Amino acid sequence: MRRSLGFVLAVLASTAILFAFTERASAQKRVALVIGNSDYQHTTRLANPTNDARNIAATLSSMGFEYRIDLNLDSAGFARALRHFRLLLEEPGIEVGLMYYSGLAVQFAGQNYLMPIDARLASARDVPYELINLAEIEQAMMRVRTRLILVDAARDNPLSQNLGTRSMPRGLALPTPEAGTIISFSAQPGEVALDGTGANSAYTAALLRHLPTPETDVIMLLRRVRDDVRAQTGQEPWETSSLGAAPIYLGSPQGGRPTRLPGREEPCPDPSVCTPVPVFFGTDRKPVPPGARVDFSGSRDATTHLGQAIITVPRGAKRKLGSIARPTFWERAVLGVPARGDPSKHFTIAERGIIIYGRVEDFLQAVAERIPDSGDFREHAFVFIHGANTSFEFALYRTAQIAYDLGTDGEPFGTAFLFSWASEPGVENYKYDFDSARFAAERLSAFLTMIVEKTDAKRVHVIAHSMGNWPLLAALQEMPKTSKLGQVILAAPDVDAEEFTRMAARIVPVASGITLYTSSNDVAMVAARKVHRNTPRAGDVPSNGPVVVEGIDTIDVSSVSTEALSLAHSEYAVRRELLNDIALILRKGERPPSMRSPILQTVRLRAAQYWRFPAN
Repeated sequence: MRRSLGFVLAVLASTAILFAFTERASAQKRVALVIGNSDYQHTTRLANPTNDARNIAATLSSMGFEYRIDLNLDSAGFARALRHFRLLLEEPGIEVGLMYYSGLAVQFAGQNYLMPIDARLASARDVPYELINLAEIEQAMMRVRTRLILVDAARDNPLSQNLGTRSMPRGLALPTPEAGTIISFSAQPGEVALDGTGANSAYTAALLRHLPTPETDVIMLLRRVRDDVRAQTGQEPWETSSLGAAPIYLGSPQGGRPTRLPGREEPCPDPSVCTPVPVFFGTDRKPVPPGARVDFSGSRDATTHLGQAIITVPRGAKRKLGSIARPTFWERAVLGVPARGDPSKHFTIAERGIIIYGRVEDFLQAVAERIPDSGDFREHAFVFIHGANTSFEFALYRTAQIAYDLGTDGEPFGTAFLFSWASEPGVENYKYDFDSARFAAERLSAFLTMIVEKTDAKRVHVIAHSMGNWPLLAALQEMPKTSKLGQVILAAPDVDAEEFTRMAARIVPVASGITLYTSSNDVAMVAARKVHRNTPRAGDVPSNGPVVVEGIDTIDVSSVSTEALSLAHSEYAVRRELLNDIALILRKGERPPSMRSPILQTVRLRAAQYWRFPAN
């Protein structure tokens, strides 16, 4: 009996130890420092590192890493970032430390050095003083048990060419890692890596594909990265390590479940509270400095960023059709509602709900995975192009609202896409937006062509609002006729009426059907007309009637957009009558408009006709 009791106590003790170990393992913290240096002051600027760093940071965040990201660090900034990282690694409970660097680096005297953007090398002797020794970064990480150093930096450095290859050979030197360290270079020691011609270098693009893979040892992940890059470019990444036999998983925290990627989380665990709406986007806006989540500014960028956002739409009975509720000052200051909102009451961006894709192929793969889950409307997709005075965040909300309200029984309509051009919020930025809309036309054309030609959606519709109509009209003129391009909705176009008539006539053969919504009560249209010296706008209804183009259905919505204190410039998205009409257009494409909506009145205008909603 005594032996049995002792055995039971031993088992219980060992179980408690095992439970404590498992609990501790599942709570392990993983932290990362991500650096991207592009804007070098005394040598060639690099195209990819800052974008590489942003994408790596977003991916690590989706994997459960706490991270710090720094872009375009000078010497002082490098020192601050490393000091902060070292202090962070000294906190208890951190088991994995990761450092990612994209930029220029050189080898000197058998050591590898990372280059701040303000580094100036008059001779090779300046290297230890102007640059950051990679070995010192490894030493700063020694407090954690497992260290991973990823260096996308073996680029051909013009400074080393000027100083001679004898003192500064090509590429990076062969490192000797400390026990517990894994080091990966984008090219073999002594060889040069490519910066890449796309949004990411070949090495970083491969990392973005493979790092999140669940339940796969990190050494195997790096080998897959090497295989991908070698097959794509001939360049051969390289890794070395000094590890024990135990596998190291990055895609799944040790002792825990595999971490889900953004877009695969469950932002609405209770479907009666809210509905998640995936929005795939392309934008030519510049990313904002990294913060709590991915975001884009109103400034123009030189490239198109592709991504996906998960927007939650509240399902409460109090929500009005077309409304986009966000936390009020009272709710935030008095009721303590978080700034991101309460999913049961507000439109929100799901936590870790935005991901940026480094490659077009990854974006298209995510779209391909979404389309079969689009319910009864899986054959449909739509692209929304917003108007002026619109932030990236609000454009996401509006796209999700349209998708949700065009659907049925809480099921969004088809697959939602957004093209968000560089608009600055504020009426004072009208002229800037006017130019930005025109700059965006070529990129919108490429975005639309990609969705029409490279996705499995059988019908791709387009909805443009206000100033967003100009880049759409320009883009559609470049597109060939295709059976996949469905209905085009031109809502309140802030486009010169004469210019619109010329441009619109050229796009009639391209789409299955085109509908123009106009209004005499659109205050924003009236303001735009004044800015343009009283030149009529296509979205307005002057005294002599709206714009009518053969092959385009013009509908005057003045009578349903007269709400008090409303600018009435987004009524296409907030009034039931218009939403019902748009839904019928996209689902059935019936023409003329009076066939699908018998309440519409036919109005004769000279030799043409248009339609209008009757007065309430």
